[in-house]
This record gives sequence, C-alpha cells and structure tokens, in this order.
Amino acid sequence: MSNSYKKFQIINIIAIIFTIAINALSNILLFGGVNTGEAADRFFSYFTPAGYVFSIWSIIYILQFVFIAYQARSNQVNEEYLGKIGYLYLISGFFNVTWLIAFHFAVGTPILLLLTEPLMLGILVTLLYTYVRLGIGVSEVPIGQKIAVHLPVSVYVGWISVATIAHTASVLNEYLAIPLDTQYLWTALVLVVALLLAILMLVMRRDIAYSLVVVWAAIGIYAKWTTIEIIPLIYWTALIVAIVILVAIIIVPLAKRKNPVDYYLVRNLE
Repeated sequence: MSNSYKKFQIINIIAIIFTIAINALSNILLFGGVNTGEAADRFFSYFTPAGYVFSIWSIIYILQFVFIAYQARSNQVNEEYLGKIGYLYLISGFFNVTWLIAFHFAVGTPILLLLTEPLMLGILVTLLYTYVRLGIGVSEVPIGQKIAVHLPVSVYVGWISVATIAHTASVLNEYLAIPLDTQYLWTALVLVVALLLAILMLVMRRDIAYSLVVVWAAIGIYAKWTTIEIIPLIYWTALIVAIVILVAIIIVPLAKRKNPVDYYLVRNLE
C-alpha cells in the first residue's frame, strides 16, 4: 500500500510561506531598525558581491512557490520525495527565520553576530541533507519533478553555500583585526574553493543550477571590485572563476560523451 504524505504537503506549504513572510516583514517593519541590505553593509566582507546579486532571492522564492504548488496537488500525495523531504523544509525555515532576526538585531547588539554563524550553518546543513536525500543529480526523475522539486533545492543550496562563505568572512572581520592584504588573498582563495565546488557538482551531481549560482556570485564580486574599489587580485580571480565554470559546463558532458541536455536533466544514466 502506498504511503500518504498529506501532512508533509501541508507542512511544506506552511514552512515556506512563513519563511518568506518573515523575510518580507523584516524589511517592511525594519527588524532592529534596519533592512537586510543595511545589516549586510554593516558586517563587511570582500567576498560579499554587489548588491544586485541578492536579487537571486526573488528567483529562490519563485522556485519555492513552484515547489509548493507542484507538491500540493492531489496526485502527488503518495510521491516518495515528500517522505524524503519530511520535516526538512520546516527545519531549514526555522534556521532561516532565527538567523534573519539575529542578524538584524546584531547591528545594535554585535554579540548576536556570533549566534548567526551556527544558524547559517544550520540552514546549509539542512539543505544539503535535503539535497542528498532527494538524490539530486544521481537519480532519474520525471521532468516535472526535476524542475519543481530538485531545481529549487539546487539553486537554494548554491546560494546558501555562497552566503555561508560571505557570512563567515563577515564574522571573522568583525572580531579579528585582519590585514587588508590577507583579506584580499583569503577572498581570492575562497573563490577558488567555490570554483572547485562548482566543478565537483558538475561532475558528481550533474548540477548546472548550483554552478550557475556560483557564476552569478563571482560576476557580482568582479563587478563590485572593479567599481566601488579597484582590487585586481579579487576581481581577476572572480572573473576567471566565472569563465572557467562556464567553460566546464560545456566541456564536462562532452568529456563524458553524453548529450548535454540528457546529462543535466539526469537522463539515460546507464
């Protein structure tokens, strides 16, 4: 007999709508007297990209709504992906909302910034566990499920991976007196780490969405440090990272002798 995951359909709707609503209210009501952009500006790091890059949240939210609309249909109630997700969207939503509140109020009470780091890691770990549970990139699923269930997680994980790096750098800058040259070098090295992660996701998980999020962030870092302040080590590294990932997106399926469309849609795995 098939399992019924009706309760998880309802939990996912509540968790996602509540998380998005609190994120909206944080900017409307100005938690801690600031909006999220102002809080991010207060806690500086050279890895943080140009402001326009954060518009990716609109894409993440749209994809989240696509997911809840898709999974809420009556013909999805017995689908195994609901059981695999379980309470994970609810847990990640809790970490997201708690982090957001702490981050806003850290502007007036800086000690709260220390609390935000484990909360950010909580978001990342929960999403990564969701990613693994769903078998993204290693299991063949219907195209609808690929777009409505797997894609939202891929994009979200990609962005939170980038955000966690930027946030960690901000926390370190707040509490440690790090020389500028060291910060420049650290930013360049972390960009290289992001490059390696993106390529690893292309090779191991066929995840073009994750890799394109890293490209988006790298271009934003390049744009920021060629306009606000000229820092060649950072902007050249960011530009090279973006170009290498884009080239890898083309080369990886060809090197594996796969049709690129089939490769990235995770079809014909044999």
